[in-house]
Amino acid sequence: MDFYRKAKGVKLAEITERAEDSALKRGFAVRENRVAALDTLAATMYRELTTAGADNKLWLKDVKAVGSGDGQTIVDFEQFNAAEVQQFRGVLDDLAKEVGDRKTKLEHTGKDGTPLMQPLAGALLKIYGDD
Repeated sequence: MDFYRKAKGVKLAEITERAEDSALKRGFAVRENRVAALDTLAATMYRELTTAGADNKLWLKDVKAVGSGDGQTIVDFEQFNAAEVQQFRGVLDDLAKEVGDRKTKLEHTGKDGTPLMQPLAGALLKIYGDD
């Protein structure tokens, strides 16, 4: 392999760098592609949850057997699809984060209201003194 690199002038580091650079500029590494995918997923889930009729997935049909033996009764009922609604909300949250509508809250004070650096400064003073 060393012979090939020397003979053909192939530089492994350059090839690796080009491949990494290329991977960062395509697919889900590109913000617009992530937003488009999330938007498509959100639209699909929304349509499933809001479509009227048999295709509606907001309420799922379920069947339970109540009792046993001769007195057993089959009960048909609908159950709220909390799992899909929760996932839909998660997709909306991810989408909002991708477009900058959700900001991560930064804490500027410690739990007792003191500046975050104050405990660190006190510890450093104890170790190194006031010199």
